[in-house]
Amino acid sequence: MPRLKSVFRPGSFHSRPTSQVVHPWRTAALIGGVYILVAGLYIIGSSQYVAHRASSIGALRLSELEKGLTFVIVTGLGLILLIRGLLQRVSTKQSQILQQRNALMLSERHAVAGILASSVAHDMNNLLTTLISAFELLSMEVPNAPLYHKRFEQIRKTHRQMEELTGRLMHAGKSHPVGTPNPITLNALIGEALAFAKSHQDMRHCQIHVHCPGTIELTGYPDLLRQALFNLLLNAAQATAGRGEIMLQAHRSEDRVELVIADDGPGIPEGERARIFQPFYTTKPEGTGLGMLSIQACAEAHHGEITVGASSLGGAQFTLRLPHRSL
Repeated sequence: MPRLKSVFRPGSFHSRPTSQVVHPWRTAALIGGVYILVAGLYIIGSSQYVAHRASSIGALRLSELEKGLTFVIVTGLGLILLIRGLLQRVSTKQSQILQQRNALMLSERHAVAGILASSVAHDMNNLLTTLISAFELLSMEVPNAPLYHKRFEQIRKTHRQMEELTGRLMHAGKSHPVGTPNPITLNALIGEALAFAKSHQDMRHCQIHVHCPGTIELTGYPDLLRQALFNLLLNAAQATAGRGEIMLQAHRSEDRVELVIADDGPGIPEGERARIFQPFYTTKPEGTGLGMLSIQACAEAHHGEITVGASSLGGAQFTLRLPHRSL
């Protein structure tokens, strides 16, 4: 297995320089010394003041009582402030340690996922090469009829998309998406994703309504966005048992673009909406739990977000929000 050189970098998880590290004994000795000095000076000064001011034994006792109470109150308030400051600093340190630990765990998961994805993509490429070679040989033996030609073109197009998908898998361990952002005409991209989705058997009997007024343009990664739309449409179709109603809407505001995919299926309970973006979480008997993860990865690659809620059709509604400015 390759070594994970990019995961562990010495010093990359230090949030503060070493000069700000707290030394317990030195700090305690400094605080104790300051306290002893201040308390001693107070006792000496207050005793001399009381001795000069007291005119009788009773007045002396009263003055000593007042002096002692004042000392206890002042030092008590000082201890409260000191302890609060120390506890707050400890709490901050604990929070930083927790964040660093979570970042390390996430980095390790990404590295392992990247190695696994690259391995799977390598094997898929080998299988696709064998498959397309056999297909090309088969296409030479089939009559050159228009129907056959159309089906062959669909297979070739699907093969090219599979090659693009395996290419993204090969780069899954990197922190940036494949390629560079490009101008996207959202209307055309929706049409491509919809045409590809309709060829899936779970989409053939669904009623799909598309509302995308005007021409909407943005900058991003067309392959990632096309695949995310396909996954959202397919999930909606499967939620309605392949015979439901699906609504796809696109809107553009001043600073972002919104894609809304809604269905009339059973919906997603509110308590499970946050879990559907967790790796390997699925409610489908044969699901992998990775479809929503790839959609979320697409949103993050575009510096956007994906949210889920209830739709006006009665089922689930997914909203993909993306900035339309350059990445």
